[in-house]
Amino acid sequence: MAQLSVTPRTAGDVTRLGLAGRITISVSHLHSLFAGRDTTVAARVRRRRLQRARRDLGDPALGAAPVHHIAARRGFHDHSTFTRAFRGAYGMTPREYRRGYTPR
Repeated sequence: MAQLSVTPRTAGDVTRLGLAGRITISVSHLHSLFAGRDTTVAARVRRRRLQRARRDLGDPALGAAPVHHIAARRGFHDHSTFTRAFRGAYGMTPREYRRGYTPR
């Protein structure tokens, strides 16, 4: 089975159509690659976007960037949707994560 990789370059404003086009398959074939798995294309993309946003929130170089800018950079154009998704994935809001983050 083909391995789908959502890379940092594609984790921002990725769409199913754009992703399928980048790997030169149809959207329906992209969905069929996920058939029988415990996730969907949309869930996989969302998880990757959240991981990248979390990394950005902990990046000292982005410390002055507002949370909503980081969210938009990673494809979340609605701040409340991003906050709910982040809280669901990590148990805290992006702002709480940023305040408590200590680089290792």
